[in-house]
Amino acid sequence: MRRDARACLDNVRQGADAIARFIGNAGPHAFLSDELVQSAIERQFMIIGNALTTLSKIDFVVGEKVPERRRIIGFRNLLVHGYGTVDPNLLYRLAREDAPKLRKAVDSLLADLDKKR
Repeated sequence: MRRDARACLDNVRQGADAIARFIGNAGPHAFLSDELVQSAIERQFMIIGNALTTLSKIDFVVGEKVPERRRIIGFRNLLVHGYGTVDPNLLYRLAREDAPKLRKAVDSLLADLDKKR
């Protein structure tokens, strides 16, 4: 079961890394005028949300340790089901501020899982 949890956390980490690559050094104006980057980042947040949903099902204890897990899954649901309702300014803030925090939290959880091996 830990191996499955690790795979889910690794998907989250990869998604956060992709977001960082996609947004690069773009400021708000450049980001807001680039639909391609916005779409790519939305896709990564969907992948992250899916991974966290799966994690919660296969290892609830580890899933509960992910900060803002429910909010992230809710954002994924908004992206998937609420076409056209995502504020690009919010997406920019989440990509710039929240994705790096999530990445650090996932690194910590993966390190904890490694210690238990």
